[in-house]
Amino acid sequence: MPMFAKIKIRYKILILFTLFTLVLLLTIVVYFYINGIKYVKEQAVEKCNNYTVQFVNILEEEIRHSVIEIAGLRTQLSFIPTDGNDIPPPEFADAVEAFLHTYANKYSSITIFNKNLDSVARLSPVRLFTGDLVIQRDIRSINTLIMKNPATIAKDYTGKELVFSNISKSDTGIYIVSTFDEMTAWNLLFILRLDAIAEKGIQTINLDREATIAIYDSAGITVFCSDKKYIHQAVSQLIDENHSFIFNDDNTELMLSSSVLTKSWIDVIGAALLVKFDIASSVQQLNNLTFQAIIFILILFSSITMIVITISNKISKSISEIAHVADNVAAGNLDQTINVSRKDELGVLINSFNQMVENLKVSYRNLRITNKELEDKIEELTTTKAKLSEKERLAVIGETVSKISHEIQNKIGGVSIWIQNLEMQYADDETARIYIDEIKNTLNSFLHMLVNFKRFYRVPNLNKSLTDFGVLIENVIENFKTDSESKRVNFALDIDANIPEVFLDPQLIEEVILNMLINAVYFSPENGTIYVRCTQIEGGIEIEIADEGPGVNDQITGKIFQPFFTTKSSGSGLGLAIVKNIIKAHSGSITVSNREAGGACFRITLPVYSS
Repeated sequence: MPMFAKIKIRYKILILFTLFTLVLLLTIVVYFYINGIKYVKEQAVEKCNNYTVQFVNILEEEIRHSVIEIAGLRTQLSFIPTDGNDIPPPEFADAVEAFLHTYANKYSSITIFNKNLDSVARLSPVRLFTGDLVIQRDIRSINTLIMKNPATIAKDYTGKELVFSNISKSDTGIYIVSTFDEMTAWNLLFILRLDAIAEKGIQTINLDREATIAIYDSAGITVFCSDKKYIHQAVSQLIDENHSFIFNDDNTELMLSSSVLTKSWIDVIGAALLVKFDIASSVQQLNNLTFQAIIFILILFSSITMIVITISNKISKSISEIAHVADNVAAGNLDQTINVSRKDELGVLINSFNQMVENLKVSYRNLRITNKELEDKIEELTTTKAKLSEKERLAVIGETVSKISHEIQNKIGGVSIWIQNLEMQYADDETARIYIDEIKNTLNSFLHMLVNFKRFYRVPNLNKSLTDFGVLIENVIENFKTDSESKRVNFALDIDANIPEVFLDPQLIEEVILNMLINAVYFSPENGTIYVRCTQIEGGIEIEIADEGPGVNDQITGKIFQPFFTTKSSGSGLGLAIVKNIIKAHSGSITVSNREAGGACFRITLPVYSS
């Protein structure tokens, strides 16, 4: 801290600004990035869960539809007489073949079997190279049925159609057994293709390209996957060999660096469903956006730093000049003045300091005159002393001292104020004492700013009257033209002749128009034109004041009406803020925009009230 105290003001401003801005910007970027990653993963988990619910619902719905289709076939077959034969009539196979023609892509085979016989008839749809569909019939041993290898009963949908699961690499399907009444020994075994209903589920849920859905058996082998290259492969290839996640019976989720996975058990098929959502592209987009934000922040930071350096250099130069002159004044050289011209608060301080030095010179001169007069009076008193008796001398001395005291008090009354302010505090530090007294004497210079500041936070007290607005504007411009002659600015007036009289405070509105004209003249180029237009709009009037200056930067448009914000080299930054308060008190509005031809345009709207 002692080293920091010795650093010049401009470097202090630059160091503090740099540290504060960098910490703020880095905090914003880190917060944005961390929450961005969190949001991406949360969205991925939500999508995975939604896909899981939708996909399982579609599988169950497809199985229910299949059970209804099978029930319809069973009803059709129940009308075919069997006559108690052990061999099914030909109509059985014909009806089943017609059924397979209709649902060739859905069922891989239908087996007709009798639990009392050793052989079964199996019908399977086969697609030839020509594209034609044929039904292949073959006779097999009853031992080839699913019942020889106990299957898991997933659901009993109708009481007669029993759904089994046989999910493995060699034979992927859902088995549905349809039984007839007790009088008929014939039964049907339908093998519903898992890949067919799964593909339909993928199409229905409109799967994202970043998402992958896989179904795998208890051995961890993928029996279906939306990405074909993983079919009949170890599911661990999808999830980086995390076997504990694969064989966990619970419905769980796993977050990896580049993907999010959810796993759930599908009771209806007796297998596990894995949904993987790749977030690498989203993370890359977030990284790119963060990098662009950092580049933009660095450019913005560099621009603001250059502005701060320029401003701090100007302030430091002025303060150095003030310190140099103050040292000379403290040494007794009252002929020194600060030759720095500024129009801001520092300029007011410089003017006050120069005025203080001038007042000290006058007071010091008056004090010398008073001292000379005092010496003359004392000499006169000494001369007459010898001529008077003791009593007379006392009377004369009393009268003389009274006159001299009164005269001295009158002469040095003003001087005593400056001397007291210079000698009251910091008796051991002459320079600090001068600075403190200077600050006290310049407090009055801030009176105007204080008044404006109070006006900004106080609701204006309106003294409204019915006013001819067109005449008001013309009078303000006519009176203002003399102030704008130094820049030789022209005025272009366009005032609607049908503008009605407006119920407003004419004095405050004149202040608003005058303030806007002052701003327009300040930013107008030499021989530029200021455009003033006043028109009637629905429910009120609209006033536009535009110039041909540089216009308003889009980055500061939202700040231009804030207190203490200014783009001028001088000014308190309260003018437009007070203007906005006055317009707001009249239930109006004020906005700023840039003209297409160049320059800024302020637009004021005021409502029209009947008296």
